[in-house]
Amino acid sequence: MKVPGQIQAVVEQYHNEWRHPRLEPLVCSDMYSLFPERTVETPTLLNWPAQWPNDDRPGVYLIFGAQRQLLYVGKSQWLGRRLTSYFCWSGDRNSACRVVHSSWRTAPTFVATAAVAESFEAAALEEFLIARVNPEENRLLLG
Repeated sequence: MKVPGQIQAVVEQYHNEWRHPRLEPLVCSDMYSLFPERTVETPTLLNWPAQWPNDDRPGVYLIFGAQRQLLYVGKSQWLGRRLTSYFCWSGDRNSACRVVHSSWRTAPTFVATAAVAESFEAAALEEFLIARVNPEENRLLLG
């Protein structure tokens, strides 16, 4: 399943208007289901417990609710490590995903990532996405 069109359009706008042409292209993932047993009606190719998309790359991660509404945008030097701080195994490595932080107003259901060529660019892309899309959980943090 692809990232919602509105989000794709904002990433493309960033790419076309702000990125230096010599930088490698952004690598955007498809949606990753944290709870594939709950999202049967919206199947994804990437599902828990598969490796995080763009696992070992710098970039931004996008956390979505069940209706594919963007909840939160964050940045990281290592996307996989950062996502693991939000979502981990419930018990043994054959178990369901556990959401580490319980303060979400809307339950996270999907994740997507956009990897960048250089880690400095992750902050710029994060800021651009937050300013253009205004995700619910980022608004709450800025209060």
